[in-house]
Amino acid sequence: MKKVITLFFLFSVVILNAQQTPQYTQFVFNQFALNPAVAGSKPCVDMRLGYRTQWVGFDGQPKTMWANFNGSFANKKKKYLKTKHGVGVHVESDNTGPIGRTKVYLAYAYHIPLNHKVNLGMGFFGGFQQYRFNAGKVSLTNYNDPAIQGSSSKMVWPDFTPGLFLYSDKFFAGLSMWQLLKNKLPGLGPDSKLTHHFVLTGGKLIPTGGDWTYLPAASLKFAPMSKPALDLSI
Repeated sequence: MKKVITLFFLFSVVILNAQQTPQYTQFVFNQFALNPAVAGSKPCVDMRLGYRTQWVGFDGQPKTMWANFNGSFANKKKKYLKTKHGVGVHVESDNTGPIGRTKVYLAYAYHIPLNHKVNLGMGFFGGFQQYRFNAGKVSLTNYNDPAIQGSSSKMVWPDFTPGLFLYSDKFFAGLSMWQLLKNKLPGLGPDSKLTHHFVLTGGKLIPTGGDWTYLPAASLKFAPMSKPALDLSI
């Protein structure tokens, strides 16, 4: 068991770079939006709906809306150490100034019990993104700038995101890699394309022996050519 956990975190450290992904308030309560391997990890159908706005009062402030649900089904013939399958849907709209994105993903995850307490989920998102650029919201000193060729909308298909999720009743640790295929975005600036985005999460439940329990958690987001973002929660 210790070897499996060690290998999981070694894999997580090897690929660290930097970050660029939508921001979620209270990521602990919306882990499925960050990692497809979370699908089916709970013993119930899990549904989430959220809205977040930043920089209130500024023109073109970031706004993110999302809705998702996921659930599981297991092999009923097995009585102990059951494997199970998780499925789900995630829909998201993210807008910042002249740039807008809409994502629609289907999720599948396969959960393997490593022992009676710890499980490993392996999953992926598969779907598409729609990228939009509104040139009317951009002010230029050079209106012949080749990077701005007018308003446009592009469909990015297919789009995949793999993920791993190690969890028990006492802790969780997850790693996901967004935009696996690094699709090109023709018509949205010269040589525009998607890049890999990584999200590493972890948390541990701490009982106090009374009526309270504590759940300290962290989420590290990183992508090449940008600075990492770290969210801490308790």
